Amino acid sequence: MPTACIISGEMFFAMRIAAAARALGVSLVILRSAAEVPTKLAADCRLAMIDLGSGVGADLLGLVAAIQAVTPTTQIVAFGPHVDHELLARAQAAGCTTMSNGEFNQRYANLLQGLLSAS
Repeated sequence: MPTACIISGEMFFAMRIAAAARALGVSLVILRSAAEVPTKLAADCRLAMIDLGSGVGADLLGLVAAIQAVTPTTQIVAFGPHVDHELLARAQAAGCTTMSNGEFNQRYANLLQGLLSAS
């Protein structure tokens, strides 16, 4: 079963992603903060999703480095408010694929589905 994670302080939103993952047969690890990455991120995680709007990306470079230290080949997707161009640009500069919240809401099921086809 492929593994993904979401790093978000918004548990209601994370639970919605978890329900979609469960329906697709993807294991999802929910991390509430960047501090949990070293101890709770699975080494076989193939997709890390960062909710920039929930404040978990305050040290974005550090967060991306922590993810890559645990699982160097994982795809990292960061999403946040479409009006926060600076935050999205910082995420892109850190090596993340970036999306607005609206785009992520439309695409997260496809991202999770992509893990199954890549298995």
